[in-house]
Amino acid sequence: TSCDKDDDNDSATSVIAGGVLSGEVVGLGDANPDSINATMYYYDENNAFNVDGSYNDKIVVGSGTLDDGELTLNDKIVVGSGTLADGELTLKLNETVDERYLEAGFKELEEEYGGKITVSNRNVKIGEADVRAYQSGKAIGQFYYVTGIEDKDWHGYLIYAAAVVSITGTYTDEEGNGRVIYNVFLKKGWNIVYMKETGTEGHRYYEYTTATPSGAKWYYKDDTL
Repeated sequence: TSCDKDDDNDSATSVIAGGVLSGEVVGLGDANPDSINATMYYYDENNAFNVDGSYNDKIVVGSGTLDDGELTLNDKIVVGSGTLADGELTLKLNETVDERYLEAGFKELEEEYGGKITVSNRNVKIGEADVRAYQSGKAIGQFYYVTGIEDKDWHGYLIYAAAVVSITGTYTDEEGNGRVIYNVFLKKGWNIVYMKETGTEGHRYYEYTTATPSGAKWYYKDDTL
């Protein structure tokens, strides 16, 4: 893969060098998309309401609709494209993303976890991209960058950061039934944040890291089945 490991205060970062991420694809089967795009969904307050003043909670997303009664997204931009060759996907992401499509995603994280999680720059703006496959303009599937498809496996998220930021610390709830660990160091530009979920019912543990795990590859999920 084209993902660099850098030392930042003795902790690893997962910077997508040159905006290019490539690797083996698992589960592609007979899928033959004619285009692959990385898309970033964002909230556009100018389109948040219908003409009558009600919330616009039925949003066109590609060729489908999102109608969950709660407005979270209502537009998208293409931030990269991919190609398939010999069972490998090569994704090329745009070098920069305009900050108007980003949001301060970590602004309330410290308060949410009672000060146990530390964010070095609470105002840094970030955005997350999905990688989708298309056939004749219709979305037919999605690519995930993972070490496996179980919760216990590492799931990679493509994150663009407008500036350097670190998120570190451990939060355990009062009953001891849940724990959240952050060991995340983002550079300016594209990064991969890995997350896994472990534990048993009623005892869930979440870990986020930018240390690159071994065995990460692309996994294709067919949305037409």
